[in-house]
Amino acid sequence: MAGGTDGAAVLPARLAADIVRALDPGAVYVEVHETEARIASGRSHFSVRLLPTEDFPRVADTPADEVTLDAAALVDALRQVVPAASHDDARPILTGVLMAAEGDGLRLVATDSYRLAVRDLPGASVLREGQSVLVPSRALGELARLLGGADKGAQGRCRCAWGSATPPSRWGPSPAGSPTGAAPAIPGRWGPWPPDSPPA
Repeated sequence: MAGGTDGAAVLPARLAADIVRALDPGAVYVEVHETEARIASGRSHFSVRLLPTEDFPRVADTPADEVTLDAAALVDALRQVVPAASHDDARPILTGVLMAAEGDGLRLVATDSYRLAVRDLPGASVLREGQSVLVPSRALGELARLLGGADKGAQGRCRCAWGSATPPSRWGPSPAGSPTGAAPAIPGRWGPWPPDSPPA
């Protein structure tokens, strides 16, 4: 991958992905003009209207105190915990996965108030002692999909860090050598952990 000049552009993700997926194998060229991007490969040419770059959420810089986790272990934990999170947007707290510092590691907890999933990652000190954060389960599910597809296991290490940005606070994991991903934390309190019973 190479770029002719520096710059930034925002394309509709789903449309751009559908276009690239439909192209024949080979080099793909993207040219950005004032209001549109032109995607070309072989005899195929497409024009996509750009979205305003100023409307794109700012991704926080990764804090210096990041840690490195085994990608396979993280994916395995996410695949166990994420499905237990609620999909009811009327209860946003339960749509997240609680990530809490526990002992010498990280504990992942999710519930939809009917089922509860818990997974510990020993030695993964992403958060400070006593600290916890709610991360959207959909973002973590996408992270698990990117790190390891259904037909191949996750390999290597990934860097994780918790930082603050305005707006909002962000938790950013990224596979080593790849662009950093970030997800906005869900505001609010999941409830005391360990709970006497799952939150209602």
